[in-house]
Amino acid sequence: MYATFTCWMVYLHEKDSMPTVILKPGHPRSEVEGSSSSAQQKLGWTLLLPLLFFVVHGVFSFFSTGTAVGGFSPGSVTTRDPGVLGYAFAGVAYLIVVWLITSQLKTVFSFAMHFKMLTLLAILTIASAFWSQNPGRSFLYGSLYFVDTLFAYYLVIRLEPEEIMAIVSRLGVIVSVLGLLVVIFLPQFGMSHDARNGVAWEGIFSDRTSAGKALVYLLSPALISRSSRKPSSWLPPVLLVALMVVMARSVSAIFVLSIYVAFLFLLHRSRKLDSRLLFVGTVAGIFAIVFVTLFWLEYGADVLRLFGRDPTLTGRTLIWKVLAHSILKRPLLGYGFYAFWQGIKGESANVIYLTHWSFGYAHNGIIEIFLQLGSVGVVIFFVTLFKAIRDALFCFRNDSSGTYDWYMGLLVITIFYNLDEATVVWPNDLLSILYVVACCGLAVGVKRLQQKKLVVMYA
Repeated sequence: MYATFTCWMVYLHEKDSMPTVILKPGHPRSEVEGSSSSAQQKLGWTLLLPLLFFVVHGVFSFFSTGTAVGGFSPGSVTTRDPGVLGYAFAGVAYLIVVWLITSQLKTVFSFAMHFKMLTLLAILTIASAFWSQNPGRSFLYGSLYFVDTLFAYYLVIRLEPEEIMAIVSRLGVIVSVLGLLVVIFLPQFGMSHDARNGVAWEGIFSDRTSAGKALVYLLSPALISRSSRKPSSWLPPVLLVALMVVMARSVSAIFVLSIYVAFLFLLHRSRKLDSRLLFVGTVAGIFAIVFVTLFWLEYGADVLRLFGRDPTLTGRTLIWKVLAHSILKRPLLGYGFYAFWQGIKGESANVIYLTHWSFGYAHNGIIEIFLQLGSVGVVIFFVTLFKAIRDALFCFRNDSSGTYDWYMGLLVITIFYNLDEATVVWPNDLLSILYVVACCGLAVGVKRLQQKKLVVMYA
């Protein structure tokens, strides 16, 4: 009788919340979906090719070096033309992605209906073609971003958090090994040099900033607690990816990676504190943030100089000031998805002339959304972010196993990286896909934890 009542309560709780295929308590995913461990391993290896495409924005360092309007990566000024080989690689990657999505089409559609804001943001990228500076470009890349969003839904539907982490960690090792080989044997593609940063390792990426940024994301799951495994099994890959991060000579990458490591440490320690100590720690943390803020306002310029940077963040503050005027010209809907940066054409020409600097993105994730999708896009994005943060807090309070720690960490990396870079709402981009994965994964975690409490309550 109690079992029947419990099942009925769970059914009522699930019915209007989320697709039940991933929410049946007490059943391993292999039983729910009828897939074996071997099938999961095959899927993991199948995913590596499209994920490799997404992590390099579709352009390897050893592809053609000429510039192209559009390409696969942000901007038009610094974008490399991928050439015939690059477009063939993109075609194969997207064929695999579409095939995988259609294999779970009903559930993916259910996810699209449930995660309305994430889906609406993807639809807005396509709809922006109606007011875009370049309608064809906005429609094309908006369609690709929509497919990328559906692909993120598929990953959460088909794989457990640990499985996604394992695949991303494996991708990090593959990218680092390939990058190291390019650095050694094709240094003209794998390395760059300038007076300020010295020699930087780009590996298979088109520039050192993209390399550092992507490698931090790829390293993130490997840094989650691995107390159950011998150090000899996980430490060498971690050190290899960490080496590639350091040698990319990206200050932003080192900064965000340090924040992420500190977050994981505090997250781990906080679970060992009772509620009173946790409250005291939270208050102390708030005071620490206030102190650091005041210290930064007074001595921030000196600290930046220690890292070879100036108070303008290498010209970023000037860029943001100029872009603010562009935003005010089209504050509501922006200039169209992937359509603002067109070199010396359109509104981006005014920005380049005023700053005397050729570049292809805003160096800030929120400003970039403002430019492309206006305040409407920014509001929708923040709705998804605040919902994810709320879900993260729930998972933190109710999950002692740390199953969803990586998703929380992805939010931390995303927030800090988008202060002076852009990792969200980009097509052909693994980092944008992982943001959607984190949002959906945390929401799924909340539902599972709620169900677990419900089952315990009525058992």
